[in-house]
Amino acid sequence: MGRTVRELSESMDAAELLHWLVYHEIDPWTEDRADLRAGIVAAVVASANSKRTFKPSDFMPEFGPPQEQTDEDIRAIAIRANAMLGGTFKVDSNGNEHRNAQRQARGDR
Repeated sequence: MGRTVRELSESMDAAELLHWLVYHEIDPWTEDRADLRAGIVAAVVASANSKRTFKPSDFMPEFGPPQEQTDEDIRAIAIRANAMLGGTFKVDSNGNEHRNAQRQARGDR
């Protein structure tokens, strides 16, 4: 994005951050995608030069299974992210708002 994390946190509100997170879910731009592209190229080159047919996954690193997350885990991550980005409140599982979420995320009392 061409900006530091501080610049982004000063110019991006929670709604825009949510839009970027959703966009990333639809079209990820992470190293996983880069590994897939490299795997495709390697599989084509290897298959063209061999009697064997290769798959992109034959050339992709494996980092272990992804960890399952519950709705509560995802909600807790979102609440912490909100607080770390300067959010002023959080909502508990009962729908109650709690002020000073930023302090709670840092461990202040």
